Amino acid sequence: MSQSSQQLLLKSSTNEVDNHVLNTNTSFLASLKPYKTAIAAGASGTVGTLVGYPFDCLKTRMQTADYPSMNACARLVLQNEGFGAFWRGIASPLVSVTLIKAFSFTVYVEGKSTLIRKFCLGSTDTTIEEYSKTNYYKTLPCILGAGATSGFITSLICAPLELMKIQMQLQRVIAASTKSIPLNENTFSCGLRLLRAHGLPSMYNSTHLHALRDSLGTAFYFGFYETFKHTALDVFHFSPSPLVFLLAGGCSGTFSWLVGFPIDLIKSRIQKEAFFAKKTYTGFWDCFRKVKAQSGVRGLYSGMVPTLVRAFPLHSINFLVYESVLKFLS
Repeated sequence: MSQSSQQLLLKSSTNEVDNHVLNTNTSFLASLKPYKTAIAAGASGTVGTLVGYPFDCLKTRMQTADYPSMNACARLVLQNEGFGAFWRGIASPLVSVTLIKAFSFTVYVEGKSTLIRKFCLGSTDTTIEEYSKTNYYKTLPCILGAGATSGFITSLICAPLELMKIQMQLQRVIAASTKSIPLNENTFSCGLRLLRAHGLPSMYNSTHLHALRDSLGTAFYFGFYETFKHTALDVFHFSPSPLVFLLAGGCSGTFSWLVGFPIDLIKSRIQKEAFFAKKTYTGFWDCFRKVKAQSGVRGLYSGMVPTLVRAFPLHSINFLVYESVLKFLS
């Protein structure tokens, strides 16, 4: 066989291999397409948790104890408990946030589509995308309703995980309050200990506050994001660039926390004492009145600084990853 024939045969074989790989990849991506919302949201949840967890830890500590500033809180944690304390209890949210984010976004997307079709489109053949571009504010109640539904359902699932996270984040603080020796345990052993000692119903301590916070917060979270994106893309006709998703995500995360933060603070204080024999607060309104009497309205936003410092970049990254993976799978 001549050299030219050998080169032609080699080139033909290479092209066949490349085409086979391309077809395999295309087929694989096509099989993932029905689950693109869940995959994109799960990826954004994983990245967001890794980046934002230390700020969440500082937020919880500042909500449940008095620190002069976020920097002072961070220095004390580093000095007394070491660098690893900022990620103590991350195992539970790393798994749960990834799964919950996937579930939450799926419930939201499906809920929004169902509500818009039922209350806005009716029997018309117009697609949701086309209708939303010209009648966006008519669809906004559906967006808020789908967001609230998503937040409520997911809160019922992850309430025990939230309680374990707070117990882990405040492990040494709780030990100091109860004059006990701090336990050296991980998230799994913490959950198992609480379950054995107090039973399954105790793991749902303050679930009603969790549900209220997440219903309200998630409604505004998706509502603000969709409104910002609609304004940028459909009103001002910007291109769907990463900057739009970064700004929309960051602003939506920040705004939703401003709305729901006082509820979160009260929830954290009550859950800190969930397993105390003697409690400071008898319930939501008692905690609200005592915090307000002691520190004023400003006290209801104690720990807000690390939350806002965390919220903008975290939710910017969340939605950028979400939109990027969504586009890739589409």
